[in-house]
Amino acid sequence: FDWAHSSIFRCFHVIFWWWLNPILSLGYKRELTDEDLDDLSLNDKCSVLLNKLSYYSENNYWLRDNITTWGIILRAFWKQWVFAIFLLIPYNASRIAQPLLLRQIVLYIINEKSQPEPPTTSYKAYIGYLYALGLFACSAIQAFLHQQAYFRTTRMGMRVRNALSATIYKHLLSLNTASLQQSTTAAHTINLIANDASKFEEFCQYMHYLWEAPLQAIVAFGLIWWSIGILPTVFGYGVLVLLIPLQLAFGRQFSQYRKTTMKCADKRVQAVNELVNACQIVKMYNWEKPMEQRIHNLRQNELSSILRASRLRAINMGLYFSSLPLISLATFGGYWLME
Repeated sequence: FDWAHSSIFRCFHVIFWWWLNPILSLGYKRELTDEDLDDLSLNDKCSVLLNKLSYYSENNYWLRDNITTWGIILRAFWKQWVFAIFLLIPYNASRIAQPLLLRQIVLYIINEKSQPEPPTTSYKAYIGYLYALGLFACSAIQAFLHQQAYFRTTRMGMRVRNALSATIYKHLLSLNTASLQQSTTAAHTINLIANDASKFEEFCQYMHYLWEAPLQAIVAFGLIWWSIGILPTVFGYGVLVLLIPLQLAFGRQFSQYRKTTMKCADKRVQAVNELVNACQIVKMYNWEKPMEQRIHNLRQNELSSILRASRLRAINMGLYFSSLPLISLATFGGYWLME
């Protein structure tokens, strides 16, 4: 990806993903090995990311005393975040313009068929072609910009996760043995790196929905109101308003399940760590079965919490996929009843 930016044809390399062609061509010819992969980008190395995060955490003049993890992350990676916003703005604009252009194409065809002999020399004869080209341009913009924005937000999430993991390791290495035993455990450290840091990565991928979703909802409300009236629009958005408290309740429940799962995971990893360190004593006193049962019980508690969260997540996903048909049914059903 870095050499694509250094090329004179960088625009085409990045937009059409041509920088992937060498590795894809080599993978087509034979099986890839570790030697075939390029070196890690300088901006993705843990040492560079750690220095960047440490710099903004130490020089926190803009935060004063209110230092938060997200504040430091946004300060360190705000350029990638803003660049993704510039990619998503025309993407959302093309998504909004696409149904409007499709509507104009349908109206143009209806008007043309209603006229017995349409004037071929008039400029109106080319309006339909312009609408079709605009529809194609919207589809092309969505195809190009969505993948670019997703790639860059995913890369930003990976950088945040690596920076946080490196910061945790650096902090642990700076503590002495007595302080390390008092402040943290191996289980807590593993969960911080494997689970908590990865949640920051996931949030970076979807954080733009915080402003995309309200913007799209407001614009869609205005367009539906303009097309079919205010009352059918209120019917449809009434279903959306009813779903919001349900989603908030699901979010709180997910938070509770996650806290319970993390506590169970800490206890399980700590028990396994104690078992490995004291395996000679366990063998000497023939404690294999009690220790196995203890770890099994801890794992079952963790799995039960994960199972409850998975069931709730399945219900949430079902509501997510059914919300659009329900809103459409309420909107057009209300419009049909008012006719």
